[in-house]
Amino acid sequence: MNGNIRKMAVFVIVAAIAMITVVAMASAGDIQGRTSIQGQYYFIGAGPCLLAPGGFNSMLQPNTGKDGPWAMTDATWEGVYSFKPNGEGTFHAIYRVVDMPSLKWPPAAPGEEQPTLGSVPNAGAAEISWKFSYTLSEKGRITFQYETGTYSGIWSYGPQAGAPLYLKISGPYYGVLSPEGNNIVVTWGVPLQLMVTLDPTNQIDMFPILCNAVQQGFRCDGKCPELVY
Repeated sequence: MNGNIRKMAVFVIVAAIAMITVVAMASAGDIQGRTSIQGQYYFIGAGPCLLAPGGFNSMLQPNTGKDGPWAMTDATWEGVYSFKPNGEGTFHAIYRVVDMPSLKWPPAAPGEEQPTLGSVPNAGAAEISWKFSYTLSEKGRITFQYETGTYSGIWSYGPQAGAPLYLKISGPYYGVLSPEGNNIVVTWGVPLQLMVTLDPTNQIDMFPILCNAVQQGFRCDGKCPELVY
């Protein structure tokens, strides 16, 4: 009888190991073959930007020289990436920034007089959002493409409080989905350029921006924290 019990115990253990192995292999296969994402990811991130109203030279320096106008900013983001399985998604975040302008700042908008903010350091915060399309490689590389004309921003704090903010992203930016699908990391930086535009349709360019940034998020489907200032 004891022998039968031992044999049964061994059989149960072997069967359990086999089931775990099969489940593990199936899960790994499912993740490896995934080509889309569905769900929401709450993220935080940070990074500096260089604004150059006169554009950049071949060494990625502002064409306007050391006196400007140009500005250096240090920013943080907190928000939600939402993905649909059809390759579309949205970005919604609170953007906070500290701005250190050059001696000659700010630039005048086309057809407007020179503003009077001067070269005083300042800070601000805005609520921003945009739409994007994406692809996902079998190894988890996410390629984002901004949808022109969908960037929406409004300054809530700082010298520009109440004013709109319009940007466009000139090329792809990238991210990585973790193997189990619960975490993402998104990065952008040189040579990618952002462009401040005067209008929400992104047709009237003002000046380019170079930013190096990283964002890290976790899956929060339907339970994402609210965005607060």
